[in-house]
Amino acid sequence: MDFNFAKQQAKRIFKRKLVLFLVVAVIWGVVFFFVGGPSRLSNIFGSGEQFTTAGDLETLYNKNIKRIKTTADDFVQYWYITEDNKVTVRYFYYDAGDQFILVRMPARYSADDYANFEVSGTVRKRNSGEAEMFSEFISDVAESFEVSELTAQKYVSSYVIAYGTANIGVLFVIASAVLLVFLIIQLFALISLVNEKRSKSFKRLALAGNPDPDVVNYNISREIQDYATVTFKNAYFTRSYLIFLRAYGYDVRRGEDLVWIYKRVTQNSYNGIPTGKTFQLICCFADGKTLSLPTGKKTSDEVLTTAAEMYPNAIFGYSQELSRLWKPKNLAPFLAARDEIIAKRNAPVYDMPPDAQE
Repeated sequence: MDFNFAKQQAKRIFKRKLVLFLVVAVIWGVVFFFVGGPSRLSNIFGSGEQFTTAGDLETLYNKNIKRIKTTADDFVQYWYITEDNKVTVRYFYYDAGDQFILVRMPARYSADDYANFEVSGTVRKRNSGEAEMFSEFISDVAESFEVSELTAQKYVSSYVIAYGTANIGVLFVIASAVLLVFLIIQLFALISLVNEKRSKSFKRLALAGNPDPDVVNYNISREIQDYATVTFKNAYFTRSYLIFLRAYGYDVRRGEDLVWIYKRVTQNSYNGIPTGKTFQLICCFADGKTLSLPTGKKTSDEVLTTAAEMYPNAIFGYSQELSRLWKPKNLAPFLAARDEIIAKRNAPVYDMPPDAQE
């Protein structure tokens, strides 16, 4: 037998997953470099770019290199912030040669000054919450150098170093990591599809009534090739199996486990204006599971007619009573009603009352 259902589906799924993998990889790569991914990763995980002057610091910032480090000869405490009478943040400053630079420090650095202090952290522009401090600092610089405050502003860098902070682009990194994990998973899924027997869908064939997936695959392949009664774009209904093709897999159920199948019609509309109808076949199974199959009106009617001949354990068509009885966690009432309907359907038909026959 040349036809192999599992191999055919592995090839189909492989192509779809490969397209998905390439599209996501290309989009991720373009976005990663467009938003400065390499420099963002360097900002978060790198040891920091060395700089000397405030001019160097501004250049690095403009290049989106925000993780920096330097050595301050004389590192002097200037300002602190308290909450509930407890210091939470301190600000130090040092002379970078061309301008003074302020550094936001944790409260534990409580000395008035430090010599040859290793400054490392993330550079950013001053924020509105630091306006009062900067105003005071500029006034002190103006008084110290006996210049106007307008002139003193030129002596103070507009950038602040947040000591030890590396949270620039954390959300970006998290999103990138999630996408990277997704791509790795897809890559392994592609590798597994090279051999169809390693795929998850193939292993689930064992659920279709035989613990050996090879046997189920052989039976399905044979029936599709020789005895297929209903074949359309996204499903096969054979004499023994119902096979539902999904975008990245397939579901196989035994025909003898089908207990109810009916057509669902949905009226679509846009702003109250009818735009057409969609049709689905709803297949309900003895374990309480339900699978749906999009179809056209003519196809769904044809399938219902054919399925009535193929699956004797099932009932066909929708009714409110059956819908009320269908409870996946308690199928006993439904199955009792199903058995009664089948019994009536299979009851012999006489031309005359049985007791009138010889």
